[in-house]
Amino acid sequence: MIELVVARDDPAGREARAVLEDLVVAHTVTVVDRAADAGLPARTRLPAVREGDRLVAGTDAVAGYLAELRRFTTEWNRFQSDACYVEDDGTIC
Repeated sequence: MIELVVARDDPAGREARAVLEDLVVAHTVTVVDRAADAGLPARTRLPAVREGDRLVAGTDAVAGYLAELRRFTTEWNRFQSDACYVEDDGTIC
């Protein structure tokens, strides 16, 4: 499960939370005063995303993670309906 760790009153954290909600992916949000309060190394920059063994920390890194997640979910959702698609090469499903 994706865990978003954000500092109180941090605009970057609120933005990351909004993106996760928009993507409609399972996640939890942990609001802390400092990274160590969430069991992260003390010098971890917030916001941070913890997903399994992966840790992404800092505004720019989290933005990159969310862009990657958006691409993945867009592709995933493309194949989650009963619709048939015509591929770029003209083949159909």
